[in-house]
Amino acid sequence: MNTMTVQPSDAPGAERVPLLADTPLRDPALDGFGFVAFSNALCLVADNEHTATPLTIAVSAPWGGGKSSVGGMLQTLLERRVARRHGDQPRLVCWFNAWEHEDAEHLGAALAGAVAREASRRRVWWRRALFPLPSVMLESGERLRRTLASAALCLVVATAVAILQPDLPLIGTDAARGAGAVGVALVALLIFQRVFATAKSAAKFIDDPRSAAAHGSMAEVKGQLGTLIRHATREGRLVILVDDLDRCESERALEVCRVASQLLAHEGVVTILLADMRRIADSASVRFAGADDAGRRYLEKIAQVELTLPPPDPAAMRRVSSGFSDSLRTGPRFVRDAAAPAAERRQWLGWIERAKWWPLAVWVVFFFVLVGATADEESNTPAGVDESLYITFVVAIGLIFWSSRLRRRRRRQRQAYERKIEDLKQQGELTPDVVAAEVIAGVQPADHALVGDLVSRSFLDSAEFRAVEQFMADYPARLPRESKRMFNHAQLMTEIARSREMFGGEPNLEARDLARWIVLRERWPAVGQAVLRDPDFLAELEAAADRGDEDAEILGTDNVDELIELLRESPPLSPLIERLIYFIPAVAIVPD
Repeated sequence: MNTMTVQPSDAPGAERVPLLADTPLRDPALDGFGFVAFSNALCLVADNEHTATPLTIAVSAPWGGGKSSVGGMLQTLLERRVARRHGDQPRLVCWFNAWEHEDAEHLGAALAGAVAREASRRRVWWRRALFPLPSVMLESGERLRRTLASAALCLVVATAVAILQPDLPLIGTDAARGAGAVGVALVALLIFQRVFATAKSAAKFIDDPRSAAAHGSMAEVKGQLGTLIRHATREGRLVILVDDLDRCESERALEVCRVASQLLAHEGVVTILLADMRRIADSASVRFAGADDAGRRYLEKIAQVELTLPPPDPAAMRRVSSGFSDSLRTGPRFVRDAAAPAAERRQWLGWIERAKWWPLAVWVVFFFVLVGATADEESNTPAGVDESLYITFVVAIGLIFWSSRLRRRRRRQRQAYERKIEDLKQQGELTPDVVAAEVIAGVQPADHALVGDLVSRSFLDSAEFRAVEQFMADYPARLPRESKRMFNHAQLMTEIARSREMFGGEPNLEARDLARWIVLRERWPAVGQAVLRDPDFLAELEAAADRGDEDAEILGTDNVDELIELLRESPPLSPLIERLIYFIPAVAIVPD
C-alpha cells in the first residue's frame, strides 16, 4: 500500500491529508482478506514438478476483487520457495499486464514477445551471445543496450588484437589500424548476430502476426518459442501471469487467450489468467454467435480450471478499513517472512553451491589477461606466472567439484526429508502441522522452511482430497477434458478449504460436501452459476428433487436423473452452500 500527501497551497502549515494508492499486495503477511490461501494453493500446484503441463488456470473476480493481489502474492511465494531450495528447480515468472499493452497492434503477439524476452533473459550467457533474439523482439532500451554492448565488445577485441599482434597488417597505416579493427569486428559481429539469431519465425509473428499466420508458419513459431522456454527453465517451470485482461477490448482479449492456448502451450509452462472471466465468456459468445453457453465452452478449452475468488468477508473489510489510518500514521510496515531461511547457514557456502562452472570461466579470463599483460615479444612469461596459473586452475576445478558435491548433497537431503514425510503420513491420519513438527525436530534450523514447503506440497494428496476424489468417481464427467477439469478443480478447492480451515463447524462441513459442490458446478455449470448468483436457489432445487420434479427447465439442461440423484444426497447441501461459495472458515461459524 503506497501513500501520498496533498497540501493546499493557500494554507501553509495545514494538516497533510494522506491518500491510498490502488496497488496490489505482494507480501502475503499483509493480506487481510484470506486471499493468501488462494495464492498458496496456486503456488503449490505451479511449483509441484508432478503437475502436468502445459496448464492454464483462470482466476476470476470483478474489478477490484483482489485478482492482482493473488497474482502478486503467488509470485512472492514462488520466489521464496525457490530461494529456500538455493535455486534448484527454478520457477521463472513472466508478468504481462494486458491493459498496459492495449496500444499494441496485436495483443496476443505482445504477450508472445514478452514471454520470449523474459525467457531469453534467463538463458545461459553463451546462448544469449551466440544465438541472440532478433532486434524486432527487443524493447527500445534493450536494443540500445545491445548496440552499446556490441560496440564495447568490438573495441575490446580490437584492443586485444592490437596488443597481442602489433605487427598484424589490418588497414594500412598505424593511425587507421585501430579504427579498421573496430570496424571489421563490428561488421563481423552484426553479420554473426543476424545469421545466428534465434526464433526468427517468432520474431516475424510478433512484427506482423497476420502475415505469419497467412504463410502457415504458426507451428514453427510455437516450436521456436518452446525452444526459448526450454533453454530458460532448464527442467524448471515458467509461470505466466496475464493481468487486467478483462479491461481490454473483447476481440483483443480473445487474441491473448488464443496465443496462450496455441503458442505458449509447452512443457513446464503454467499460465494464469487474472480476469473477470464472465466478461471474457460473454465476448466469446458474441464472437462465435453460438448457443448461450458457447463462450463458457470456448474458455473451457483454454483454461483447465477456473477459480472464482469470493467477495471479502464484511468483518474482514471492517478490520482492514479500520487499520488504514494506523498504517498511514506509522508509515509502511515491512514484515519479515516467518518462514525465511535461518541465518545460521554460512553465506559463502551458498555461493560455492551456486558456483557451478563459473570458476573455470573466471580462470580463462584471468589466463588471457595475465598472459597478455606479462608476456614479452617472444611470448615468454616472467617467473611465477606459470605457477600461479597452474595453482589457480587447480583451485577453479576444485571449486567446480565442490559446488557439484554440495548440490548433490542438497538433493539427497531433500529426498530424505520427502521419504520421512511420506513415512509419517503412512503411519496414520496425521495433520500437516504434526508431520512438519516431527520432521523439523531432527533437522538443522536452516532447513525448517524447506521442510515446511515439502510438507505443504506432500499434503496436496491429503485424506480430504482422497475423499473428494472418491465421491467424484460416482458422478463421472461425460468427456475426458471435463474429467480433467473436475480433477484440477478438486485439487485447488480442497487445498484452499484446508488452508482456510473450512472443514468442521456447525453444521459440519465434510470433504464429500465439497465434492458435491464441485460436481454440481462442473457437470451442470448453468445450475452452478444460478446458485452462485442466488445461494437460496439450491434449497429450491433440492425441494424439487425430493418431489420428483423432472422438469428440465427447473433442474437444468441434461442428465436430469443424475442431477436429481445428486440433489437428493443426504444431508442436504443448501445449509452449507454459502460457506462453500464464500470459503467461510469453520471457526467463523457461531452456532445459534
